[in-house]
Amino acid sequence: MTFYHIFRGIYCFLAAFVIGYSIFKKRKFDILVIYVFSSIVYFFPALIGEFQSFVFLEKGYTYKPQEIYYKSYLVLIINLMVCLVWMFMSDCRRHKNTYKKTMDLYLNDYESIIVVISEIVILCLNFILCYRLRNYIFVEKFDKTKLMEHMTLFDTLALNMSYYFFIISFSCKMRWKKVSMVIALLCISYSLALAKRSELVLGIIAVVYVWVTRNSESSLWELLWKRKYLLLTGLVFFCAVFLSKPVLNAAVQGDWKQIFMYFKRDGKLIESFIYSESNVITSNLNEILRLNVTADGDTYRFASLGFIPFIGTLSDSVLVPSDFYELYQPIVYPKISGWGAANCFLAEAVSNGGILTLICMVHLLCCTFIIMEKILYKNMNVFIKAGILAIMPQLAFYIHRNTLFYVIRTIRIFIYFSLVLTVIYILLTYKHPEGRYLKRDLTAGKSVGWYLAGNKRFR
Repeated sequence: MTFYHIFRGIYCFLAAFVIGYSIFKKRKFDILVIYVFSSIVYFFPALIGEFQSFVFLEKGYTYKPQEIYYKSYLVLIINLMVCLVWMFMSDCRRHKNTYKKTMDLYLNDYESIIVVISEIVILCLNFILCYRLRNYIFVEKFDKTKLMEHMTLFDTLALNMSYYFFIISFSCKMRWKKVSMVIALLCISYSLALAKRSELVLGIIAVVYVWVTRNSESSLWELLWKRKYLLLTGLVFFCAVFLSKPVLNAAVQGDWKQIFMYFKRDGKLIESFIYSESNVITSNLNEILRLNVTADGDTYRFASLGFIPFIGTLSDSVLVPSDFYELYQPIVYPKISGWGAANCFLAEAVSNGGILTLICMVHLLCCTFIIMEKILYKNMNVFIKAGILAIMPQLAFYIHRNTLFYVIRTIRIFIYFSLVLTVIYILLTYKHPEGRYLKRDLTAGKSVGWYLAGNKRFR
């Protein structure tokens, strides 16, 4: 029996145990569960024992099955074991300290006005940006790489703001909620027009997290069984997301004939799962470890500078760390040109300092999840909480295909959004400071004006 069989058996057992513990154990649903599930999804080929590696030809490339390196299993085992330790500690702590069943996500009238007006502004901005990029979107041969090259900072901010307000509209209880939800859906559709799925998927993850925490009273399994039809709908959506990538460009162009021909081909649906993003991320981890690609701390050294806006422009890229993909791509995929193969957070950690760095990074991530949940359950500004909810899927789900610097550079945007909206809210309630503490009773239908008139029951 080889190291491969031993570590694969350990990993499969550990993955099954963690999934069973998360679903059947009577425990509070938390962000750690999302991270554990995402770890297993993004490295799904590890359960099978092989991935489809790239084989480059004179024109294009093909795939061939390749056995997973045993060190890849070691990294995945350590990742799950650290998560399991934090889950045990979190459950023990909750036995001593009871939590509220639901987080307070109520918007008063002032906050609702800010949200609706902001969404209208973003919607207008999205229409303008779509019109400006029309020659790269609505063309006969859609080229996503060329489109991304012509996107500006405002395009990126429009995508991020659409995602941020999508979470607020569908997670928070507020006045004019239906209007806000319709506008938020129109805003998030802008990302689909750019052939990007991530904003919609991550937004749904945040909304589902809030919904589960509000409705889960015991184990996750009992909630899923009560809402089995909703679960079935979620699984259909999950499959549709996996299958949408090969045909998303055609959908943007409205080329339904090409979409029909794609699904008509035998074996194409199965291939979409086999050659999905999880296969690429697993391939990255495997080959970086097998070829012993080392970064020697280069990609981590200045990663904290990612919190500084426009750091690349201000420093003429001197202080910006080198991208991990630029480091490993010439070694792992020397024949790739014109497109990227994404990154791998776990591989970057090992590359920057070995197993010890990996353990430290996963511990730091789990600790961050605990802190984020504490903030969500505290009585503070709802825009700050919305920022946490926007950051949560980036750290708990999307992180596996990214680098530390990219993650920091992304989450800083939502930190800035939250602070700016909080300042606007404070200025709006400047003459009525008591309004800042108002949490509207939606069932009673009382307005801010009624509250400020003298009745402070809802303070």
